[in-house]
Amino acid sequence: LLKKVQISEGISYDYNRDISSKQFTFQINPFVDITWSWKNSFYLASKLNYFYSNYAVDRRDYLFGDLLFGYTLKPSKLDLKFSIINLFNTKNIFLGYRNAALTQALISKTLERFSLLELTYRF
Repeated sequence: LLKKVQISEGISYDYNRDISSKQFTFQINPFVDITWSWKNSFYLASKLNYFYSNYAVDRRDYLFGDLLFGYTLKPSKLDLKFSIINLFNTKNIFLGYRNAALTQALISKTLERFSLLELTYRF
């Protein structure tokens, strides 16, 4: 039934140290992408991304996810895709910075969960 499964994973880690205050900050960002395809026409893909940082004054972690379902019409060159972006509906990210003299905070808004229907034709 399953024709092909592809998995890719990785991690990003950033470490910073303030020499004067002997404080350190870090960000860790592991991810995994999984794609399943079957019957040469259907495919399902998912992406999970975890984000944690001790930059935040009140330390928070975030989980992001996307889901995509697609169908390729054979023998035509037509592709139909349905995507759900920001599956866990994360609305904003709170980050901050601390050192001996300064505390700074930043709130970044993200796009709320949305879906997308896409039709692609290859010439």
